[in-house]
Amino acid sequence: MVGSAMVSLPWAFQTSGILLGLIISFTSFVISYYTCALIIKTTKNDTDYVFTLRKYYGKLGFYIGLIGPTILIFGAITVYFVVIVQSLYPLFYVIGTKLIHISMPYIDPNTPPYCHLDSFSASWIALLMYVLLVSASMKKDLTVFIRLSSIGVICVICLILFVIGFGVYSIVVTDYEFKLDPAKDEGYHPDISTVLLFNSQFSNLAGCLCAGYFIHQVSIPIISNAADPSKNLRNVFLGYLLVFLCYITVGSLGYFAFTGKYFESKRDKDTGQIPIEDNFLNMFEYDQTPAIIMRTMISIQLCCSYPLVNHFQRMILVNLFWKDIPTVHELSKTRFYSLNIGISLIPLIFALFYPKIGAILSYAASISGFFMIYVIPVMAYMKMKKLEITHPLLADALQQNEVQ
Repeated sequence: MVGSAMVSLPWAFQTSGILLGLIISFTSFVISYYTCALIIKTTKNDTDYVFTLRKYYGKLGFYIGLIGPTILIFGAITVYFVVIVQSLYPLFYVIGTKLIHISMPYIDPNTPPYCHLDSFSASWIALLMYVLLVSASMKKDLTVFIRLSSIGVICVICLILFVIGFGVYSIVVTDYEFKLDPAKDEGYHPDISTVLLFNSQFSNLAGCLCAGYFIHQVSIPIISNAADPSKNLRNVFLGYLLVFLCYITVGSLGYFAFTGKYFESKRDKDTGQIPIEDNFLNMFEYDQTPAIIMRTMISIQLCCSYPLVNHFQRMILVNLFWKDIPTVHELSKTRFYSLNIGISLIPLIFALFYPKIGAILSYAASISGFFMIYVIPVMAYMKMKKLEITHPLLADALQQNEVQ
């Protein structure tokens, strides 16, 4: 769960206000765990939740169970790709100008227009990474990437410690004032940073958390091989709790970290605020040492994880469009290559023309997360309970009929 939403959390907490952000994070954590538990209870002996939905709602339920995660995973893949590009461009620029001594201008990848092909820019990195990541995703044996993805745990821990360190530093050296809502033309003091408790743009955080807390359908394969199935709900709860603690730590301390004196040069003179970027690594200049280290680690983590997420998306699309083909490995070469090229094409387009990961994640996760987290699990569970009351024999037959 801890992944694509992490770099956007400080921005999301700023747009929602720190106190409202904590409330939304806790509420989303409780509801997400509860609905995930409902899925586990409803699935029974089925190997996939989409088969459970097909039992209770027919083809409509089956397609909803596939389309919802497809939208969300496309959002996650796009965020992965954009963050990789935004991390690698400054690294390549530093290598080119500082080590090889090539003279070239630095083109800010966050300033529109975003697509620049007339000189070395993030657009060229996007095209390069498209070719490399599509080529890596063509491998049907993902054993190497599964092993390499274990590095991601170390990278995530370092990322959290990085935000905690900057947050503590900013709290020590910066004077903060807390306000209930955005200041209205009251002026500002250059030595004081404002922390909002409540803000009206809380939908950004709610959308990010829909992506961050979504493991509902993949939870079934994860717990299917558990040594003690009676502890499944407890283990899922502990997983959600740890993710919740990580998110509120990064979100709240990140709010302090990236509005402190270290980033005074980025203060908006009109509002008096220091706006946090939706990818907090973009708050740093391209040649700042802390950012170079974190960009390197994030790039390694996401490049190793991208083929795995791509593979999961590929399996869903195969079930969606070619139900007669049981596995990805049985696809024809033409379909397999076309599917890989097409999946990564959407992230490439966003990286070239709209690299706003906060907006991408918020919209994609809000659309699919609303149904797959807040609506569908409750409806399916209620349908199961209704059948148990009105047609107990039919309900028992459905639950005993294992679908694979």
